[in-house]
Amino acid sequence: MRPTQPESSTLAGSIAICEETEHTLWRKAGLSIAPCETEAVGFPRVSASFDFHRPLYFEDEFEVNLVVEEITAKTNRYTATVTSEDNHIATGNLNIICVRKKLGEPMKAIEIPAGIADCFQVKS
Repeated sequence: MRPTQPESSTLAGSIAICEETEHTLWRKAGLSIAPCETEAVGFPRVSASFDFHRPLYFEDEFEVNLVVEEITAKTNRYTATVTSEDNHIATGNLNIICVRKKLGEPMKAIEIPAGIADCFQVKS
C-alpha cells in the first residue's frame, strides 16, 4: 500500500506508478527493465491507457496489481488494477516492446530474448 500524493491522481502519475510496479515485477524475476546505457536491448513503452472509476484523495492508501496479459514475440502487455480498500479505483493497460539499441542509430524492434521472455507467465 502507498499513500496518494497529488501527482498520483493524474494520468501521468498513474502511468509512473505502474512503471514502478513493472520494475518491481522485473526485479522479482531477477531482471532489469532498464539495464545500463551500454546494453543493446531496451523495453520502451509504446502505449498506455487508464480508465478511472473512482477518485483517490490525498493520503488515501492504494495498491497496484500488475498482471502480464499477453506476451508476443516482441511485446509484453500488462493490465494494471488500482484499488483502495475494497474500492476499484482504476484500470490501465500498458504495452512495451523489445528494441535493439545501437549508438547513433534508431531503435529497432526485435524479438524478446528467450532468457527474458521465459521469466514471465501470462495470466491464465
